[in-house]
Amino acid sequence: MPIARSEKVKSLYDSCVNCVINHITYFIRPQQNQEKMIEIREKHNLLLQLPFHILEEIFEILFHESVATKDAILNLVTSQFTFLTLFGIPYNEKNSKFFPKFMKLQVLKLFDGDDTASMPVDDHCLQFIGTHCEHLRTLDMQYCFEVTDVGIQWLCSSTIDNQEVHGGTGKCKSLEVLKVQNCCNVTKKGIQVALENLPLLKVLHHQLTFDVLVELAQKTVNQEVPNVPTFPLSVLRVYEQQLRDKEEYTIGSIGKALSLCPSLVRLDIRLVKKITDSDLLGITTLKMLRELTLYRWIGEVIDVTFDGGVDPLLVVIGSSLTYLNLSCFRIVNFSAIIEYCPNLGCLTSHLYMPLLCFPIILKQLFRTECRREKFCLSQLERLDVEYCPTISSSDIWLGLLSSPFLTYVNIYFCDSLTDDVFQNATKNGRFQNLETLYLTKCNSITYRGIDALMTDANPIRFLITRDCKNLIKADAAHLKLKYDKWNDGKLPFNWSFG
Repeated sequence: MPIARSEKVKSLYDSCVNCVINHITYFIRPQQNQEKMIEIREKHNLLLQLPFHILEEIFEILFHESVATKDAILNLVTSQFTFLTLFGIPYNEKNSKFFPKFMKLQVLKLFDGDDTASMPVDDHCLQFIGTHCEHLRTLDMQYCFEVTDVGIQWLCSSTIDNQEVHGGTGKCKSLEVLKVQNCCNVTKKGIQVALENLPLLKVLHHQLTFDVLVELAQKTVNQEVPNVPTFPLSVLRVYEQQLRDKEEYTIGSIGKALSLCPSLVRLDIRLVKKITDSDLLGITTLKMLRELTLYRWIGEVIDVTFDGGVDPLLVVIGSSLTYLNLSCFRIVNFSAIIEYCPNLGCLTSHLYMPLLCFPIILKQLFRTECRREKFCLSQLERLDVEYCPTISSSDIWLGLLSSPFLTYVNIYFCDSLTDDVFQNATKNGRFQNLETLYLTKCNSITYRGIDALMTDANPIRFLITRDCKNLIKADAAHLKLKYDKWNDGKLPFNWSFG
């Protein structure tokens, strides 16, 4: 088995970057930061001859760690930068001279400053960006509380009124990702402006995005608009605030909103009680969906069920899914997932409380699983399951663990997982790519099951066991002695025992 490399060893790349940063900070003195930075630019051109992705990384580290004044660091910016992260830049006339250098910028992350000398990111900042950054692809400005709908309009709207008042703003037509969640002064109006003025927008993260889509869909129905608008969004998050205690939310709202986004690839929904099984049927229209997440807050009561909502949904779209996260149900029929979702690369299922008793519906589910035991997830790479009493037999476990591509497995509180499962999977040549295995409160696993995994064909680097009653410290010590001897005195894996 391969020996885990120490994570403390720095790569040559990291060492070289740190060396450059140390030399820059050596020349900078607090009382003359700006002058020294200008000197570095004028007399040390070798620095600016570095590949730009390295120079961008150096810039970000200098800025984030505040080793020099922000004004001084800005002198390092060149017109070739494609990626920038800015922390609390004072967007005044003095610093506005740097924005014309951002003409090739593609990714920009903005954060409000954490010191009193910095001004918060506001609408004037977006005015500069909307004027000079016409090639921008990604703008991330989460938690920038001073940004309003006016800033969004300056960023991407090129209406006649906007041009007359604000000149050349509204040029960011190439934006594909706009993250404005927790920008509390951005309202539905600003979100609608972004949707209608950014023809390439694939990601729009904000708490009101779903509300705007529902209202636009309903508007087309009420006004009998012949050409229903569609948007190129590929990712949509539906927050619980958008569903809970809202009079305008009605059954079918999810389907209405999704009808405007036919190109969705990823959909995340935080379930609340208002959502029903029939609401999930609106997801079946998404022919390009690859990633689906359904979850809820701990203690949140929901009416959606697996057999009434998820099962018929997976029958229609399951074969196209590569990622599935179901962290909301007391009962999950894993055999249905195995049968209907053969192309899953990642499966996550977390239940928030273990079942203390097996109701009749659970026993019926066991019989249903027995009819589907021949299927397996042959493409699975990551498996993360907690509290899974519905995995009633070793056949279901083998269906989940038989993929030769598995690299990460986390199993919590599953007593139906036994030594025989690991032994049978190993005999069939599985786990050949497994690197990390977490087992917590899996009380049917003993030394025999762990020992079955520790073969030359299984490249496990990290084995973490917690509160597994039939695994004791002596087992860890015995395996260590065994593999120390087998591997010429070197520990072939890391076992964290607890």
